Amino acid sequence: MQFGLCESFNYLETARDAGFDYLEPFVNELAGMPVADYAELRKRVADAGIPAAGFCRLFPWDVKIHDPAWTDDRLRDYLSRAFDRVAELGGKWAVFGNGGARKRPDGVAYADACRRIVEVLRLAGEVGGPRGITVVFEPLNHGETNLGNHLSEGASFVREADHPAVKLLADYFHMARVGERMDEIARVGGVAHAHIATRGTRGFPHLDDGEEIPAFLAQLRACGCDHCSVESCGNPDVAGESPHSLAYLRRVWSSLPAPETK
Repeated sequence: MQFGLCESFNYLETARDAGFDYLEPFVNELAGMPVADYAELRKRVADAGIPAAGFCRLFPWDVKIHDPAWTDDRLRDYLSRAFDRVAELGGKWAVFGNGGARKRPDGVAYADACRRIVEVLRLAGEVGGPRGITVVFEPLNHGETNLGNHLSEGASFVREADHPAVKLLADYFHMARVGERMDEIARVGGVAHAHIATRGTRGFPHLDDGEEIPAFLAQLRACGCDHCSVESCGNPDVAGESPHSLAYLRRVWSSLPAPETK
């Protein structure tokens, strides 16, 4: 299992020094970045000694996929520019969380809203796939969005999108917040990527304090998921706390039994 830090490029060297395998920064930082700034960023990533292996925050804050103003052509243009840069920086996946972007507006039927998510996922897969990027859908708790809150919903969207570059993500924090059992990961057929933060404080996991971290990691191991990003969630001491969290997660991972072979 590779463990990464989910944070902005400001934490590139912090993630390296803490011992993470990769940084998972933000797509929406890239698309509108001035050319000169982006050139500097490319050099910094190349020199850092830690890859930006994947990205989250797929869309800018002003994107509303159910708004007719955000046409497929407009989304495709944004995704093409963003994914060109993600690919140049070595990114292999991009997370579609963005609760505000996908929130179902009043007056939009649930079925229509779901259909639009599927359309956008398929579009993102069509743009990302040829660039070597897998788009992973992230179910979020009800406090962050009103659509796509459970793994079963996310699995349905991925299935309906029916594109090889569209997969599912499991986030421990969100699963715990909506009351999902960790074995829901197996029930829906597994996930391609994962995020992790504690259920109570949304902090760095580092103790067996009532959290179900071992059960979550066991499910990831069983389904063959091989990368998981630790979310800092605004923690003021990432440099101080994240190494302890990383050591804990690696200790738990190493203690898990090997998955059964069929």
